[in-house]
Parts: sequence; C-alpha cells; structure tokens
Amino acid sequence: MHSRVKSAAAAFGALQECVFVSKRIKLATKKEVYLTLVVNILLYGSECWCLTEALLHRLRVFHHHCLRVMLGVRRSAVWRCSIRTSELLERMKLETIDHYISLRKLRWAGHIARMAQDRAPRKFLTSWIRRPRPHGRPQFTFGHSLNKTLTRAGITTDFKKWTELAQDRAGWQKLIYQTAQFPPGHSTEERDVRAPGTILYVCDGSTEPIIGWFLDGHSCPLHLGAPIGRVLLTN
Repeated sequence: MHSRVKSAAAAFGALQECVFVSKRIKLATKKEVYLTLVVNILLYGSECWCLTEALLHRLRVFHHHCLRVMLGVRRSAVWRCSIRTSELLERMKLETIDHYISLRKLRWAGHIARMAQDRAPRKFLTSWIRRPRPHGRPQFTFGHSLNKTLTRAGITTDFKKWTELAQDRAGWQKLIYQTAQFPPGHSTEERDVRAPGTILYVCDGSTEPIIGWFLDGHSCPLHLGAPIGRVLLTN
C-alpha cells in the first residue's frame, strides 16, 4: 500500500502544475483526470487489501491533500474558516476514498461469487485452515475486511444471501452504487455552449478539445506527448 501511495503522489505531482492547479481547467475535467490516473494508480490491487484504520487514514490524508490542491484551498484556510472535508468533496463532486475502495472490493467479491466452484479464487473465499487458533484476537483478514465493506454498503454479511444477490450482475452493480452521492452519469453542471469564434486547444492524440490547458507547441502529457495546436470554431 505504501508503494501505491508513493506512485500515485508521483503521478499527481507530474500533472499538478499543468492540470490540477490550473485555473483554466474546469473542476469536472480535473476530477476525471484525477480518477482516471491518480486514483487508479493509488488503488491498484486494493480489491485484496486488508486495510486497518491506520492504513485507511494514510489513504484518506492523501485523498484530502489532492482535493485541496485541485480546489486551491490551503490547509491554513481550512483551519481558519473551519471548512469541512465533506464541503470540499461536494464542491468537487468526489466520493470519499473509503467509497472508492469499497466499490472495487465489492465488484471483485461479486465477480468471485459468480465464478464456478472449481475456480481457485472461489475456493479460497470459503476455505479455512484445520488447526487450532492461537490465543488473542485473530489477525485482520480479508474476510473481516469484506464483511466490514458489506456492512458499510448496507448489504447483509450472510454469505449465502449476498452471494445470491451477486449472481445478478446488473442488480449487484446497482446495489453497490446505492451509497454513492455522485453515481456515474450524475452531473450538476450545465453543458457549455461553444459559440463561433471560441479558441479550443486540441492535441493530435485525441479528438476531444482541451480548453486552455497549454499554448501552441506544448506537448500533452495525457496522450504520450502529442503536440497541441489551436482550433478556431467558425460555425
């Protein structure tokens, strides 16, 4: 997990000046870049993590730091003005890092539940070791983590019941997104009207315009350094 945080911080830092702190880029665009690149790097393999509260705290700290950077809010302003993290998340239309981890873990759990009984991941889900337990509280296992995630999502922890729910893939996807404040497809921003005479910045690696990211001749970091030029809309 620590190496994931380090790699995600490197990716965020590489795009910080040109994307995340730029005032010319919309918050919706920053959000998509952040989720597509940084969060995917940060949570790669998190489906199998057994996260304690201490490890979760480190992920939350990183997520909140990136949130403040994208919104241009200093930590001192958060303390001075008593700005809540929930207010910043709502402004950015982002979920908590706990939610993104839960989504990945529940998607993977549903995928395993739909596997055939002879598949190794399906066998490991219900396997156990035939030996007496040591004294004291057992270590935090994947089963404990999964039950905690199911409870947070409002899904029963009864193995037979939730595995039956997971057989319906579409229904399972709808079920795990029920706690999301900003589910996929949710948008509160009005679509921009690009009037004639508007200058759009586009790169050779994408047909979608990149409004105000760079000047002519600069390279696009999201499309392998493709050159960027200007396009003037005429109709």
